[in-house]
Amino acid sequence: MEDALFSAVRRVLTHLRNPRRPSDRLLETWPGLGSLQAVNAFVRTEIDAMAGSASPVDQEAAEILRLYYLGRSTGHDVTAHRVHLSRATYFRRLDYGIRCLAEAVRALDVIEG
Repeated sequence: MEDALFSAVRRVLTHLRNPRRPSDRLLETWPGLGSLQAVNAFVRTEIDAMAGSASPVDQEAAEILRLYYLGRSTGHDVTAHRVHLSRATYFRRLDYGIRCLAEAVRALDVIEG
């Protein structure tokens, strides 16, 4: 079951390249993320951090997030093929990457609080 933060991060990712996207009040009100620009910068920084991790799972998740949400993706099937993963593994890594981003947002509350 998805929690509200996971869903908010997924919505932000879905609309990341759309400058006229609807705002996401949940993330914008989170400590340290007071604007859409701050949310965008935070997401990109966290994806870069995952890509630089020593963990292959983190690296795969970052690559998927970059290709599908930051790049010009033509769909999940094409992205799964590009990263050479089965559909099942691809969706597990995608979910993992979004969960990592949500946990990074949660950590902001601990740092700021």
